[in-house]
Amino acid sequence: MKSLKHPRIRKFCLFFPLGLVALCLLAAAASALSNLGLPQHSKTVEALSDLEKARLSEVLHLRRTLGEAVWPGWGQADIPLIVYNEQYAFLLGYADPPAGWKKVPTLEPRGGP
Repeated sequence: MKSLKHPRIRKFCLFFPLGLVALCLLAAAASALSNLGLPQHSKTVEALSDLEKARLSEVLHLRRTLGEAVWPGWGQADIPLIVYNEQYAFLLGYADPPAGWKKVPTLEPRGGP
């Protein structure tokens, strides 16, 4: 009876890791194929889109609600965010930024020398 189990165990030990490798390769291929449909550039470069604004809002919401559980003090910390695209960098939550930033839509310079 033991002799019947040994070949089964050997087959399992051989095919199980190969099956996991095949599954990982299949998942990597599916991920690569799904990324082909992603946009290659921003539709609007001068301003943040509504989708980007919604994502930033969600980031701030998650930091407020779950930040303390991730890192004590992080949920209440006032941390500026920077978002960029092909042409612009958008600085959010920085009351007195360094020179070179402009407030939108008035384009008034922010920060000093």
